[in-house]
Amino acid sequence: MTKGRYDFRNQEKFTKQIKERTLAEKPLMEYYVNWLNAMRPEGSSEYYFVDNGIDNSGKFVSSPTNDADFILKRRGKSNRNIEIKSCKKEND
Repeated sequence: MTKGRYDFRNQEKFTKQIKERTLAEKPLMEYYVNWLNAMRPEGSSEYYFVDNGIDNSGKFVSSPTNDADFILKRRGKSNRNIEIKSCKKEND
């Protein structure tokens, strides 16, 4: 594990924060898909998503990938990679 991945945190704190943020991402994705479906033209196919990334459970993974967290899908349309990034406090 490189120092850059942990930045100022030890592995215990890093693992705890990754789990907290990962578990917050799925409800955000659900909210986004619900919003998209509410805005889509009547009669058009619905949006839905599937988990993608290495592990959306928040479990510590020693060999991460750069895969998107979710794949946004809609019948007849190209899939879209969705990566959710959020922070609890506002930062510049």
